[in-house]
Amino acid sequence: MTPNTTQNIEHLLRETEAAAVLNVTVAALRKWRTTGRHNLRFIRLGGGRAIRYSPADLRVFIESQRRTWTRGPAGDGGAR
Repeated sequence: MTPNTTQNIEHLLRETEAAAVLNVTVAALRKWRTTGRHNLRFIRLGGGRAIRYSPADLRVFIESQRRTWTRGPAGDGGAR
């Protein structure tokens, strides 16, 4: 890779780092990933053992959880 190419690659976060950003446990992230409970994208590296999260994907996930009221699915803006 050239120096210009490597500058465009963002730092991928480990499970512990992603969990800290989201203020959840690593166990919660693993459960979400295995059950598909939340639509949180992740990256599987090295034959599947290394899991990483993109900061951009975390931002998208956080934004998708924004609500205006407590009922209804996330991302619906509180519409009935």
